[in-house]
Parts: sequence; C-alpha cells; structure tokens
Amino acid sequence: MTSIYDEIISEQTPSICKFGKVLRELDPDDRAGLEEALSNPRITQISVVNVLSRRGFHVDRDTLSKHVRGKCVCQRG
Repeated sequence: MTSIYDEIISEQTPSICKFGKVLRELDPDDRAGLEEALSNPRITQISVVNVLSRRGFHVDRDTLSKHVRGKCVCQRG
C-alpha cells in the first residue's frame, strides 16, 4: 500500500502539457523541424496537428495553441 503522501502527490496537476510530452518524445531532428514549423507564420497550427496525428501523436489545436502562447502547465512550474 502506498503512503497517503504519495497518493496525494499522484493527484497533482501534471507539470507538462500533452504537447510538451510530444516534444520530449521526438528525436532532435524532428523536434527542430517542428519548432521551425511553429515559428513560420505561413504554417497553420491545424497543419501541425494533422501531421502529428498521422505520426501517432494526438494533440488538439487548443493544446498546441496554449503551449505556443506560453499559457499551458509547462510554463507555470
């Protein structure tokens, strides 16, 4: 049986968003390509979401948008 402290800690809000997890899982070349795409104003976020989905990473546009704007849990910690 786990301690009450460990159980409470496991209930805490995650410190990384779903998109942040995707960034951690990508190899360095793919991460660099994704970051380049996000900095290109001609590339839409829905295009990014669609490509990630085809590659097995399911992130919705709202999650991506919050991360890009610095409004997700990744930037709160």
